[in-house]
Amino acid sequence: MAKRSVDKWWANLPGYPPRDVYPELDREHVIYYPSDLSAIDPATIWAKPNICCYVHIPFCQHLCDFCVFLKFRPSGEEEAYLAALKKEIDFYSRLPQIRGRLISALYLGGGTPSVLSARQLADLIGHLRARLPFAEGVEIEMEAHPLSVDPAKLETLREKGVERISFGVQSFSDSLLRSIGSAHTADQARHAIGLAHQAGFPKVGLDLMFGRPGETSEDWAHDVESAIELNPASVSTYRLRVAPHTPLARRTEGSKLWDREGLYELWKDGVARFNSRGYGQYGGTDFARPGGESRYYRGFCRAPQQEVLGFGAGTMSYIHGHVYVNIHNLAEYAQSVAAGRLPVLMGRRIDAAEAMSRYIVLGLKSLEVSKPEFRKLFGFGIDDLYPEQLETLEGHGLIRNDVDAIRLTSPLGTFYVNNVCKYFFTPNNWGKPQPLRYELINVGTPSLSTDSALTFLD
Repeated sequence: MAKRSVDKWWANLPGYPPRDVYPELDREHVIYYPSDLSAIDPATIWAKPNICCYVHIPFCQHLCDFCVFLKFRPSGEEEAYLAALKKEIDFYSRLPQIRGRLISALYLGGGTPSVLSARQLADLIGHLRARLPFAEGVEIEMEAHPLSVDPAKLETLREKGVERISFGVQSFSDSLLRSIGSAHTADQARHAIGLAHQAGFPKVGLDLMFGRPGETSEDWAHDVESAIELNPASVSTYRLRVAPHTPLARRTEGSKLWDREGLYELWKDGVARFNSRGYGQYGGTDFARPGGESRYYRGFCRAPQQEVLGFGAGTMSYIHGHVYVNIHNLAEYAQSVAAGRLPVLMGRRIDAAEAMSRYIVLGLKSLEVSKPEFRKLFGFGIDDLYPEQLETLEGHGLIRNDVDAIRLTSPLGTFYVNNVCKYFFTPNNWGKPQPLRYELINVGTPSLSTDSALTFLD
């Protein structure tokens, strides 16, 4: 007699499937749940999924007038910060929840990581490799500034396995660079990108900004075309946000800035130009040639997302069912690490509703969310959980609610990507700013008792 298949082992058993409804008496003892079992590879039961890692270097030789990220001018504390950073990495390397988790992508951001010397960068990457298990083919990516690279430093980075380097160019117009307080010139940006190509980086990326004071549509078209001429693997674009309390906000107070309609015309033109030159959109604001995408970005955004482990002051992590932020204040960060405790400022264990919400919010930043994958992971259908949001967004032309996925439209949906994402926020997250802001250096570090603190004292 042929054996039954694992997926249909219960088929044709006498009296099955039993399901007697009250007041009838159901005589099957319910012990296990769920009952809907099928074939499974034992390796998947114990597999530890890959993770992404982010390392923050909070130093910039020049502080741009528009930036709200955590950064400081170097003033001699770099070595002390790196020592604390390496000690934090050591802490995590001891955790059983981390051991065996292969790192598929490593991102060094800032600040400006390239402000460090070649020796410091080589030592940091070597420390990460020595302490943490890297997956075969891991992609190491690093942010850089055009004024803080040279052939020797770039050669060292390539020797240490950095495959992707991204430059904060912002514009190829010297007058527009001055308008936002950037220190480099267009020629210096071109020179740095050329050096990166000569050094053999497989992926060279750059950032562009639009909507700056005094900018014209011709300026933006020139920036896009200038970027493409440099043959980058990818280009990330950003609308200028004049954040409160920044030097740019003080300088432009009362000035006329771009309105929504004008910004949208710039965005439409940029999308069309990138697409016509072979750069597909892989994020809400990101374009790449085939294969040129950032593996780190896709890892933490594209659904189903990988977990992210952050090292350094001000980083955010999503791992072991928790989202948390590291201490932003450099002195308090170093003090926490020196005391043998993880430098966590605040966080929370996310509940089921937030896990589903997060899956969609970040997934849409990467343009689409698969409905079958969502149901497989959470057991619910997207259409059943978010009918009003889907109807509203599709009515506005911001998404396509297809049978297999919800997808951002472009250019309209990607222009409003942050609006679309916030439609799926849980109510407790409405009206609260993102917790990665410079202001958090003034938030006091919570005190922990000896019993509640996870310590790593030698």
